[in-house]
Amino acid sequence: MPMSPSTATCPTRPGFIHFLERMNEGLGRFLGLAALLLVIVQFSLVLLGAIFSYGSIWLQESRLYLNA
Repeated sequence: MPMSPSTATCPTRPGFIHFLERMNEGLGRFLGLAALLLVIVQFSLVLLGAIFSYGSIWLQESRLYLNA
């Protein structure tokens, strides 16, 4: 099975570009998880407010910071 260009190591690729690609992949994974966490926090806020009539300041603040 052929490897994709982003995962294959090429001896002619400069080290700095390889570093930037790895950093970009790591940042993409981190931001993807942060987006998922944002959805979970927002869902929790809606659920807590609609069903239990409860609001949480720290959850609202964490939603704000995750969105930023």
